[in-house]
Amino acid sequence: MNLVKIFYILGGVGLGQAYSTFKRNHSNEYQNKFVFLTFIQGLLFGIIGLIIVLADVPINYGGVIIVLSSLSIMKTNLTMIAVIENSIKRNKIVLGVSVVYSVMLVLLLLFHLVSIKMVFLVYAINEFLRIILFLYYYNMFPVFEHISIKEFFTIYKFGFLSMILTLLITFNYSIDIIMLKQMSSSYNVGIYSVAVTFSNMFLMVPDSFKEILFGDSAKRTFEKNKAINAIKVSFLFMILLIIGFLSFGEFAITLLYGSSYIKAFPITLVIFLGSLSMIFFKILQPIYISQGKQSVAIKILSVSALINISLNWYLIPNYQITGAAIASAISYTVCGLFFIIDYLRN
Repeated sequence: MNLVKIFYILGGVGLGQAYSTFKRNHSNEYQNKFVFLTFIQGLLFGIIGLIIVLADVPINYGGVIIVLSSLSIMKTNLTMIAVIENSIKRNKIVLGVSVVYSVMLVLLLLFHLVSIKMVFLVYAINEFLRIILFLYYYNMFPVFEHISIKEFFTIYKFGFLSMILTLLITFNYSIDIIMLKQMSSSYNVGIYSVAVTFSNMFLMVPDSFKEILFGDSAKRTFEKNKAINAIKVSFLFMILLIIGFLSFGEFAITLLYGSSYIKAFPITLVIFLGSLSMIFFKILQPIYISQGKQSVAIKILSVSALINISLNWYLIPNYQITGAAIASAISYTVCGLFFIIDYLRN
C-alpha cells in the first residue's frame, strides 16, 4: 500500500490541487477539462504500468498495485476537485463510503475471508465507489473538451509544482523516522512512531480548516481574515488539547499501547512545540496553491527539510529519539514561521 501511495502522488501530478488555481482565475470553466485529464492520467498510468509488469518486472502483486494506483490517481484528483467545489458535500460522500468500507472489512473478519487478495479487492471497491459518487453528485463527467497546447502546459506546470509540494510535505513528515531506522534501535523507532501518531492527531483541527480553505481560497472574494481567524481557532484548540494531554497523556499511552511505550510521552510534548507553528503551514498551504504561489511554498519547505535532515544527522546519534523530536520541532517551527511571515508581508 505504500507503493500505491507513492505511485498516486507521482501519477496524479498534482492535478487536483492545481485546479484551485484555475478555479480562482476562471471559475468553473476548467472543471470538465480537469476531470477529463484526471481519467486520461489514471488510464495511461494503468496501461503503462501493466505493460511494465507484463515484461516480467519482479514486483509482488505488481498488476494489482498498478490497478489500485490507477484508481487512486483518479480518486485523489476528483477528491480535490470536490473539496474545492463543495467541501461539505465531499465530506458526506467520504463518510458514507468509509462506513461501507469498514463494514466490508468487518464482514471479511466475521466470515474468515481475510487474505491479501480480498483486502485488495475491498480497497478497490472503496476507491471505485468514491469515483462514481463524486462524478454523480458533482455532475462531473470525463467529457473531452479542446485544450490548447498553452493551456496544457500551464495546467501541468502548476500540477507539477503542486506534486513537488506534496512530495516535500511527505518527505518532511517521514525523514525523522527514516533516519531513526538507520541510526537507532527498532524499539526507539516504535516509541517515536507512537509520539508522531499522537502529534498528528492533534493537527486534525487545522487539517479540517485546510479543506474548507481549499474551496474558499479558490474564490476571488476570499478575504485574508478567514485564514487569520482559522489560525486563531486552531491555536485555541491546540492549547486546550496540549493541556488535556499533559493531564491524561500518560494514561492514554498506557491504555492504547501499554506501559512499555510510556517514554513516548515527553517525546510527544517536544513534537507538540513544533506542531503549534505547523498550524500556520496547514492553514496557509491551500491559499498559496490557489494563488499560484506553489514555488514560494516549495522554497520554504525545502529549507525546512534541509534543516530537518541536518539536525537529525547531528542529534540522533547523540540524543536518539529526543534528538529526532527536537529536530522535527525546530524544522516545523521554521516552516510555520516562514509561511506566516511571508503571508502577512504580502
